[in-house]
Amino acid sequence: LSPALRALSVHLARAGRMPLPHPLDYDWRFTPTTVELLWQLAGVRTTRKEPTILMGVPSMADDINLRGSGKPVTVLERSAATGEALRGGCQVEVIVCDVARDTLPPIHANTIVADPPWYEADTISFLWSAAVMCRTRGIVMLSLPPLGTRPGIAGERARIEEEAAGFGLEL
Repeated sequence: LSPALRALSVHLARAGRMPLPHPLDYDWRFTPTTVELLWQLAGVRTTRKEPTILMGVPSMADDINLRGSGKPVTVLERSAATGEALRGGCQVEVIVCDVARDTLPPIHANTIVADPPWYEADTISFLWSAAVMCRTRGIVMLSLPPLGTRPGIAGERARIEEEAAGFGLEL
């Protein structure tokens, strides 16, 4: 983690809102600037009545707990400790589940924001889950490792895009 992100994570953990992130849990937190940008992008497609689903983005859920949103937000979180911390804020509905292994809850949204672990199988699992829960003509915002992250990433991304198309998603 960068020094600034580490300081932010420690600050949030000390404030008692969130457990410290750990790479072995695939828990990477966004900076406040990134969270704001993601909410702006997600807000383009949502209204107060349209729900948003967050998958693997506890930073965005914590931000909603701090600032509120006026729109329904459901968080799917694998970590029970993080889920419990997010429930304490009362602004989001938290469902503790592993979207790659557990039965998905019967929820749907027009906007889904997902930050899967940056491995091909995990990303495909997140995309499949998002496709199942996303309403027709909705949007799925997904983070992917950039080109140059590791050898073979261009091929991984091409396969991920092909799988996404098979799930009915369009780039």
